[in-house]
Formats: sequence, C-alpha cells, structure tokens
Amino acid sequence: MSKEKRLKRLFMNNRTVMFPIDHGITLGPVEGLIDIEETLNEVLEYVDVVIANKGVITKYEEILSKRELGLIMHISGSINFSPNSNYKIQTATVEEAVALGCDGVSIHVNIGDIKDAEMLKIFSAVSTECTKYGMPLLCMIYQRGKNVDTSDLNIKHMARVAFELGADIVKVQYTDDEQFLRDIANGAQIPVVIAGGDIDDNAEFNKKIAKAINAGISGVAVGRNLFNTPIDKMKERAKDIYSIVHFDN
Repeated sequence: MSKEKRLKRLFMNNRTVMFPIDHGITLGPVEGLIDIEETLNEVLEYVDVVIANKGVITKYEEILSKRELGLIMHISGSINFSPNSNYKIQTATVEEAVALGCDGVSIHVNIGDIKDAEMLKIFSAVSTECTKYGMPLLCMIYQRGKNVDTSDLNIKHMARVAFELGADIVKVQYTDDEQFLRDIANGAQIPVVIAGGDIDDNAEFNKKIAKAINAGISGVAVGRNLFNTPIDKMKERAKDIYSIVHFDN
C-alpha cells in the first residue's frame, strides 16, 4: 500500500481525532489504561486514529479492527523515573508496523534535552525507513529540557523541523495565541495536530480545540483528557471532542 493511501485512513476530510494510548511505557498502568478493552469500547466510535505501542496493538488486534480506524504504532519511549526520562529511544521498527497492518508510525523527540541530537538522528533514520516502506510518519516534537525556551516561536520552529526531516504529520504543544496557531500550521507545510496534555476543565479544553481548528490546525491527539474521564462519561466526552473537530464534515 502507498503512503498516500495509508494517510487517507488517518484523516476524514483533512481532519483527525487521534487517541494516543502509548503512555504505559512512560507512566505504567495508569487509570483508564488498566482495562484497555473497556476504554476502547467506549471511545472507538468517536476517534479516527489510535496510537499505541506494539504490545497493545498485538493484544487488542481484534477490537482495533472492528471499524474503519487508522492505526499508528508508536516506536519510541522512555520511563518517567529513569535518570534521563526526556531521552526517547527507538523501541520498534517500521517493518514491524507494516507486518502488524498499521497505517503509520510515530516517534517522540524532545528538543532542549541534552540528548536531542541523538533523538533527531533516530528521527532521520526512521524517516528513511518510512519512505522505503510507504509508511506515514507522525513526529511528536516538544520543548523539554533544563532551562529550555518554551516560547511560541520555538513551537513553530519545531513543527518546521518535523517537516524538513520527513514527517508527514507533526504533533506539537498547544499555544493559546490563535495567530501563532495559524503560523504553526502555515509554516509546517504538513498537517499539524495539537497535544491534549493533562486533564483540563472540559469547557476550556473544548474552546482550545475550536480555536485550533479555526486557525488551520488539522486535529487533536487526546489521550489523558479521554481515558482519565470516568468510564460512564467517556463516550460522551469523546463524542464532544469529535463533533468540535469535525463540525462541518
């Protein structure tokens, strides 16, 4: 399958709601991801893409294939209590993702960490493999490290780095400045999705999503703001987010 065909599975009319559940390597069995099947059953109707590590994809292959859903395998990671938790190493290969029938792979790069050059090297090598196998590449690129500059200007710069090194989609931290959101989208030259991050007030988070979409951002990657929701409210929360992203689709 070509990269173009796989990319079409990740977007609906150029927008996407991604559901990352790759947190287990970093954080362990957190609430909402202990019973992964229960969580997936609640949210899959209202997401376009699931992002997960290879063990989860293998274990839950049947449920992940129940509907026309994009599937991205996350292939980098670190553990939060390790001495350098910002240093993300490669944990799987593009070839493994192809074998598991995935529609793309994702990697995580932290700019500002002492090891950021090593992470950029991993990024470059993965990009080359993605070209070889026709696999879309999502780069999650954040400003993290001692005394790192977290200005909006650097978010725009990092999104451009992802494009220049061969990513097909870039995930960045949210900024509340709508003009900067627009600048990020325009400067990246590839689809941009914003990270959900920690739990916010639902109404405020909804406003953030709407502002981002209005500014030309292609979608959201919402993990903790979904799976940390009480199970009896999770489906409705997913529906709300989906309707904001796809409001005119």
